[in-house]
Amino acid sequence: MVLATVREEDDQLILETVYRPSMIWRTVNDTREIEMVLLERNSRHLKQAEIEEGRCHDETIRRMRKNQGTDLMDEILNGTVAIPDATDEIIVAWIQAHKQTEEELKLPKITGEITPEQLQKRLQWYQSIHRRHHQDYITRSGSAWQRMTR
Repeated sequence: MVLATVREEDDQLILETVYRPSMIWRTVNDTREIEMVLLERNSRHLKQAEIEEGRCHDETIRRMRKNQGTDLMDEILNGTVAIPDATDEIIVAWIQAHKQTEEELKLPKITGEITPEQLQKRLQWYQSIHRRHHQDYITRSGSAWQRMTR
């Protein structure tokens, strides 16, 4: 990206470079400065839901974000949610798509909790399985490559 100004001369538009790319970008190695630059760069993105209009301001979505949506999700799945007039048609379609059928409503409810420690243990288990599969694939691929290059 180059920042430039435009001037008109003899009915032609002429771009004049103001900053060369090397003057726009710079290397940042200090961890404190990296954090500051990233926070500054992402501040608009992080505030996007509050400063821009969109579906995130829809009353149903706001209700869902409050309390992580657990009560509202139960109402959506059961088909008992009251859809306010202000809700946009995409949100209404999404709600209707998630409503459970009569057969699904008859299924036994899944209850229970998992602690952060249990979740961490399970994730470590999945990572170890993934790592073993990846190592096995590399070993097999490496052996095949060695046979092909002999």
